[in-house]
Amino acid sequence: MGRIAVSIDNRWGPYEHPACFASDWGAIGPRLRIGGAHDPGALFRMLVVPMTGPFVATYVLHTPRTDARPGRYRSPMMTLGELRIFFERFQSFLNGDGRHDFLIEAPKEPATVLWDRHDLIFVEGNLDHALEVLTTLEFQRGELAVPTPHRHMIDETRNQEETDLLMVMDWQWAELLLADRE
Repeated sequence: MGRIAVSIDNRWGPYEHPACFASDWGAIGPRLRIGGAHDPGALFRMLVVPMTGPFVATYVLHTPRTDARPGRYRSPMMTLGELRIFFERFQSFLNGDGRHDFLIEAPKEPATVLWDRHDLIFVEGNLDHALEVLTTLEFQRGELAVPTPHRHMIDETRNQEETDLLMVMDWQWAELLLADRE
């Protein structure tokens, strides 16, 4: 199951963006907006790994299905090794559920990679590396938009993974930002 679904002939089914990217402007400068990865979690990892650590992860929980509060959960500083272990444990959950966004920041660069709940990835910072990855994977420049109407796919069988993710480290909680609300 993916993160969003669209209605075709009055039936809801999974949606995958075309394999393309576009340039626009983000919080720290130029950025890339990327869609269409068959495995967005793997692409996300490929974009994060060359960043210079330490890293900070932010888990943005929009639609909790446990007794967790909606909000922005910010990790302590993490090494690349710790980040890899986290990905190995939670990539399937992050890949297959639309209740959340996930952001990695490398404050020393500065660089960020955001994987949003619409299955779009946003890269700010090391755009040269991102463009090299996208070219290798044969992504094309193009237009990307979140389809309307759409639904966020939330797999109730994964609720324990939400709890496990929030228990795995000492997250610092903050309210959702206005920009986090759809």
